[in-house]
Amino acid sequence: MQIMITNGGPHPADKWAEVTTEAILDLIQVASDSDTPEAAAARKAKRDLRPVLFDILNDAHALVQGHERGELASKGLARCKANLADADAVHSPGVMKKIKTALAATPFKDHFAKPEVIAVIRTIVGQHIANNMHTERCWHQDRTAKAGA
Repeated sequence: MQIMITNGGPHPADKWAEVTTEAILDLIQVASDSDTPEAAAARKAKRDLRPVLFDILNDAHALVQGHERGELASKGLARCKANLADADAVHSPGVMKKIKTALAATPFKDHFAKPEVIAVIRTIVGQHIANNMHTERCWHQDRTAKAGA
């Protein structure tokens, strides 16, 4: 878990991507003090996975922000009251497919093929998408309130 502080505006998509990537990578536990060839290969595979997941999630979070900003521009404060419950259904299916494909190409594929592990990843991605949307709405609402004050 990582706390993101919003000071003066929403987080950029790449920051969301970084946090979401690290949350997923935290599901891969490799002994950092093991000097075996297997552990070294696993640590390398985990490092190599980072930019792949980052690119997928950077695109996803940028898409979410673009969509949310468009909705806020057209619907204004009414959008701020809209339900976030559909965030996962609206934004994460395509992202999850790309993430599953990326994970299937790693030595950790068996671990990430487990339904319970995919469910955790889906929860992480869905929650981060909802948080991204919520932050966009809060920032819009705060900015609108200040402009009208």
